[in-house]
Parts: sequence; structure tokens; C-alpha cells
Amino acid sequence: MKKSNMAQAAAAATLLLAAMALTSLYLSHRQTSQAGIVALPQEQSGPGSQPAEQGPLADGVTVDTSNVLRIIRTLNRPQEYTFEAESTLSYYSASDTLRVRGTVKGRRSKLQMVSAAGAVEKEIIVAPSGYYAWQAGRASLYSGALGGDWPEDGDLAAFCDEASRIPTYEDVLTLGEQDPDCLLDAGYAQRDGQACIYVLVENKLAGAQDSYYISIDTGLLYEARSEKKGRTIYQMKQTAFQQEAVEESQFTLPNGQQIAEE
Repeated sequence: MKKSNMAQAAAAATLLLAAMALTSLYLSHRQTSQAGIVALPQEQSGPGSQPAEQGPLADGVTVDTSNVLRIIRTLNRPQEYTFEAESTLSYYSASDTLRVRGTVKGRRSKLQMVSAAGAVEKEIIVAPSGYYAWQAGRASLYSGALGGDWPEDGDLAAFCDEASRIPTYEDVLTLGEQDPDCLLDAGYAQRDGQACIYVLVENKLAGAQDSYYISIDTGLLYEARSEKKGRTIYQMKQTAFQQEAVEESQFTLPNGQQIAEE
């Protein structure tokens, strides 16, 4: 699901990104039950933290490593929304940036990979029926079944995030339960005015430290970063979000076929 194209840098970048993909622990996020009342303080320490306004879930309880997993579970991903995000994988002097425009409706997602100038280069639809991808402006497309284990509720959020090269943070819940010591720090922080839950995780597999800023308002990952030996090897940021109704026409393939909810 790593998509972004260049010409000559691609040869070097492809090898680098393959290595980076193996070393970056992408944490998963899945829609859960209705958001509960969670207590957050006005201010808390941690990288990027600063005094923040009370968020919609704020009620006075400190967020820390002992309760952050429970708090993350209370967040609720919207059923319909659009977003834009940018992620960069880096390895010394080489890097690869992926810019994505996304549309989500229930269990279907439409993704557009765009150039630095904003031109659509590739389009993807992820749905219960499968994975569909095509180059912008071309009628031919690739389609195939989705792999991996399917959650009982049929939630495809992780597949959408994966195709967007966005860390999903469901795995951090399991990881934290299996190894609570991997949770290095947690709290409440603002990122560009966004009230977020912050969690810092030791990624032992990659030998890195991964930080996540999860928006309280949207339940979506707003920003993430992975650092190894003082270098940033991965960073991601949501650059736009709109909770709005999504037209069915968004899920039309180049051949005119409509991908329906199943």
C-alpha cells in the first residue's frame, strides 16, 4: 500500500522504502463503541505538548500510560468523511513522500494519490468486495481480493489506512497489553490547534520510538512520527478533514461499475 511515484529516485527509494516498511510498526485503528466520557487535563508534558483547551472528552482526569489504551478505545471514527494526508519515509539522503486524498463511506474508501502539484496520479477503492486500483485517466484497472484477517465486524478502516500509508493504531492496543513497558509516555497535547491524545511507543522490532497524536474530535490519527538513532525515518500528518455526506458516485470504477456496500 505504499504508493507514490518518481522516476530515477524510484530505484533507490524503492529499496529504501521496502526496508523502511519492514522497520516501521504501523499501529492500527478500528472503529469502536460509542465514545465515552474521558478525562483530560488542561496541560501535560510530552513531546509537542503545550497548554490546550478542554476537548470534548475532557473532564479532569490525567491521561498517562496506565489508562491511555482504554481512552483510545473510546474514540469513534466517523461513518462518512473526507481527508487529506501526507507521509514521508526517509533513509539518510533518500526519501519518498506520498500525498493522499481520501473519501470514506461506511466500509468503502476511495483514495487518490496526488503529485506535489496536486494532480491525481493513481486511484484506489477499498471495499468488502475487494481492492481496485487504476492509473488516473486510464480505463484498465487492477482488482483483487483483500488479504489478511478480517475483523468480525467487517471494519475496513485498517485497509483504508494501510493503502494511504497511514499508521493505524489498533496494534498499539494489543502491543501495550502484551508488553506494557513499551508505552513510554502518554498525555494530552495540541497539534496545530487540534486537541489530541498523545502516546509514545518503543518499537523494539524497528529499534525506533513511534509517537502518535490522535484527534479527540475525529478519532483519527492526526500526526505520527518514527525516530531511530536521532533520525526521523517516518512522519505523517493529516492536512485536511471534513465530516460530510459522501456521494455514491465516488465509488465508480473507470468501466462504470459501481462498488456497493456489502
